[in-house]
Amino acid sequence: MKFIKEIVFRFPIVALVPYLILLILSSCKQNEKARSTSSHAKYLIREVPLALDDSTSNEFHYTQYYQEGSEEYLVTLNTLTYTVDKYSLSSGEMVKRTKIPMGGPDGVTGRVLQGLTYSSPDSIFVFVKGNINGSICIDEDGNFVHKLTPDRNKSIDHGLINHVSTVPNPTFKSGNKLHFVRYSLGDNYNPSEFNKQFPITLEYNIETNELTYDSLNTYPDLYLDKIWPFTDTDYSRTAISDSLYLISWPLMDSLVVFDKKNNAINHISAQSKYFKSAPQDFKIRPTEEQDNELVLSNYRYGDVHYDRYNKLIYRIVLHPLKDYKNKTAWPAASEQDFSIIVMDERFEIIHEVDFPGSQYSSFLIIPSKAGLMLFRNNIYDETVSEDELAVEIFDLSKPIQP
Repeated sequence: MKFIKEIVFRFPIVALVPYLILLILSSCKQNEKARSTSSHAKYLIREVPLALDDSTSNEFHYTQYYQEGSEEYLVTLNTLTYTVDKYSLSSGEMVKRTKIPMGGPDGVTGRVLQGLTYSSPDSIFVFVKGNINGSICIDEDGNFVHKLTPDRNKSIDHGLINHVSTVPNPTFKSGNKLHFVRYSLGDNYNPSEFNKQFPITLEYNIETNELTYDSLNTYPDLYLDKIWPFTDTDYSRTAISDSLYLISWPLMDSLVVFDKKNNAINHISAQSKYFKSAPQDFKIRPTEEQDNELVLSNYRYGDVHYDRYNKLIYRIVLHPLKDYKNKTAWPAASEQDFSIIVMDERFEIIHEVDFPGSQYSSFLIIPSKAGLMLFRNNIYDETVSEDELAVEIFDLSKPIQP
């Protein structure tokens, strides 16, 4: 205010009006920016720094949360060291590193790993990229338990299974079955790829080696026989139980509910407060620039996560970039602000919380007993340390007023 008073005394009031307006507008914009980038901060309840060694990347693509009694852990597949690394969320230290046997009758077939399922210390599944055959189960000491050897059906994707087994699409074990999500191996710009003959989920029976495809869980009608941006053909599956899945599609305001027990597909509204989806397809094969600009300049739905500890559902919403020219969807997606829609177990929306881009990874979000874990490993964040990975835990169960 001292600065404004000095100006008032030096210049006529009329001459000052434009400057005062600009000053007020600038102040409002700064306050608005502060609100948009800090609205998530009031939900932060805890931060855990994970200590990383020289042989560990902070990407943590293949990671899951595991609780054993009162202890909580993050278990991650380290593709640099061919190990399964277990971190304590109490100390932030690595408490166990398990060497994965590679090659031979008791080792993983091939050299490229993708994903893990940590069922228990005695049952850790490590998966091969692009297939289930050749994946193995080991215990926490690295001892071989058994190898996955499903019958190869060459009429389906040449006998390959392009499973995902990542954080947005985890493979989970229930009873004697592993539940997988898979992607097409075909040309995503070919409209015929999007049809009702491609089940996106399947089960593998560990005891009988049988594969069962969920024939009803295929591409939604919206997607059929059209050309879509590559990113818009992605999807995310979370499981409320072994017989009830939720699937989030980038272009759909609703979540798909796949009821395996009753073999039924339903839809529930899960629309963001920021937009109503207006899907745009291409009439001819797009250029890479056209594809990237359409994706980065519009709102999109992202991953969906079920929080079985707090009975909540989280759906990610990616916000458009203002400066999207000459950028590719990856890695530019890491620049995008995003919000998280929070729903209760009755599928009613509680609220939607904003998070800043270039700080967290919207693709690495994991529910835990304490709350929702977000990771400070964004490639555009210049404060990220190579020696530690900051895990921030948020309680989004109910709105907090400013």
